[in-house]
Amino acid sequence: MSCIIPFYGYIFASSTNRYNTLNNLKKNKIMKKTITTTVLMSALLFMSSFALSTANHRQIEKSAKESVRREIIRSISCPDFIEGDDVTNQVKAIVEIDNNGNVSVQDINSANPRLISYVKDQLQNMKVKSLGQTQKFVLVINFKAA
Repeated sequence: MSCIIPFYGYIFASSTNRYNTLNNLKKNKIMKKTITTTVLMSALLFMSSFALSTANHRQIEKSAKESVRREIIRSISCPDFIEGDDVTNQVKAIVEIDNNGNVSVQDINSANPRLISYVKDQLQNMKVKSLGQTQKFVLVINFKAA
């Protein structure tokens, strides 16, 4: 039998009622820990799956750019005026490929002005496999005389 006795504004409960209250508090604590753990694990799982999918997407995008870069370099033959293996035989260009696979040159640099003209003409008349969206990247071509 439980009895509640008021004493100066405080309520004291009998031992049976106190035991039930302690059990309820323990159960509530366990429930809170369980819910918190479940929420944290779900958030962690979601974040890790998102990170993996993003990393996978970046890897696919990087390999697609690399294949287009290789396709461009293979399609430009070495011009006849190249002699030896010199630093002046290197061309660096910023190219953009649109949705249709058309290549446009944004910027091009080389120590050899004839090589700049040659590579720019080759790139502007080129069409490659499309990446699905407009992509910009740096293209470095090293020409070596055979």
